[in-house]
Amino acid sequence: SAVTVHGAYDRQDAFTDPGAFASLYDDLPKAPAALREIVSNLIVHLAWAARYGIASDVPMSRDTQAAHERLRLSQALMPGSLCASRSPKQRSSGTCRDYALMLCSMLRHHAILARIRCGFATYFAHFTNCPFEDHWICEFWSADDRRWIRADAQLDQLHHEQLGIGFDAANLPSSAFLSAGQAWRLTRSGGADGDRFG
Repeated sequence: SAVTVHGAYDRQDAFTDPGAFASLYDDLPKAPAALREIVSNLIVHLAWAARYGIASDVPMSRDTQAAHERLRLSQALMPGSLCASRSPKQRSSGTCRDYALMLCSMLRHHAILARIRCGFATYFAHFTNCPFEDHWICEFWSADDRRWIRADAQLDQLHHEQLGIGFDAANLPSSAFLSAGQAWRLTRSGGADGDRFG
């Protein structure tokens, strides 16, 4: 069964454990799509800060934060429910790894099998001028579909508008993201130029 094969993915680890802030998960919805939406409202990606109106002199960290530390930061910026709407200035800073980690943490809290995947996204191409951009997402196991579904928690309304995204960010199409292993096999077989990945 899926639980036997993938059982470890429903347990928190040192990075996904909310620790002393676990009570912040009490009022969260259980649907993966709704959790993805909440995470997209908790963090501002460093590379997009200016597009949210955040001044260049505002200190921002690239260091990946464990879930409990991310939650501590979120409460320092805006105490209360994670479901509440936050302005960009009320969000902590991070990168794609942080969005993926937080979604994984919330999914595991609800005993939904989840894992973080490193690879390459195709939907940042006109923002980065790179067809395959280094990116991290979260995968969760769908018992109904009996497969891993890929979700990108970074994609909020601004991303959708500026990148022209029309797909479901909680169920990425297969063409939207290649895992690192898929990208390696594709380049090794001659199916893509390695210089297009960055």
